[in-house]
Amino acid sequence: MGNIMGRPFIFFVLLLFVVGCNADTQRSHTSILRVDDNRGPWMDTVDEGARDYAYTRVAGFSRKGPTSLRFEVRSGDCFTAYPDRPSSGWDDCTRHRERTEVREKWTAMWDRPIWYAISIYILRNYEFLYPKQIIFQWHRGEQPIAYLKLERENLKLDILTELGQSTSIYDLGNVFEMGWAGKWIDVLWKVNWSVDDTGYLYMWIDDSQVIQHWGATTDKEKGKCISSNGNCGPFAKYGIYRSHLFRYEGGEDTLPTQVLFFDEYRRGYTREEVDVELNEGS
Repeated sequence: MGNIMGRPFIFFVLLLFVVGCNADTQRSHTSILRVDDNRGPWMDTVDEGARDYAYTRVAGFSRKGPTSLRFEVRSGDCFTAYPDRPSSGWDDCTRHRERTEVREKWTAMWDRPIWYAISIYILRNYEFLYPKQIIFQWHRGEQPIAYLKLERENLKLDILTELGQSTSIYDLGNVFEMGWAGKWIDVLWKVNWSVDDTGYLYMWIDDSQVIQHWGATTDKEKGKCISSNGNCGPFAKYGIYRSHLFRYEGGEDTLPTQVLFFDEYRRGYTREEVDVELNEGS
């Protein structure tokens, strides 16, 4: 757990206070997200009442470069697709879910290998809970096909090759025992999105390979095309998305506030395009 009583811990708490109170607290909007050859364009899925804090750019605390993104979800922060007509579209509030996420509109191709990378900071005092909090996912418009999640203190990755069902679950370890809490971790994937045995998903954390999955990486029904670039494969989302909240042992009215930091998201067709060590910080 480290030196939680000494000066390093006090300094860290002060740093987080400064980051949280940074003057760069502009209203959350996808315009604060980087758009270039390896990122974007973007949209978000957040509670309209939470926009002032749901995700914000913060200066002076980052994996690389001048800024990172701070995500916060509080009890009651449920996304509703049509706030004025909740019954006409997706409504977290009636499905025991809460979230603050950003979604890349760009979609991948089926059956073409692609690399993704992101850096994540899990606070030592993060409020872990059961059931899961999804922190990064690939979605095809009708359901996720793979996601990285926190379940209690364990980091896991699920692959869904059946509609609405996790068919492969990889337990990557306890974040404290693995030394992932209280530091930036660099996550890297190489994926071939496919319905058959030509598919694969490889994953690294801090240059150590943690998953080598061979086989299907999506379900048999590829679904409708949701695309801004002509491709019909999955799109990436990240942030904090917690679901099945009726299972929370303290009751849904006592859910904790959760905060995570993300930085340096990229995707491309070579490792060199996405590896945080090989690119300029942003």
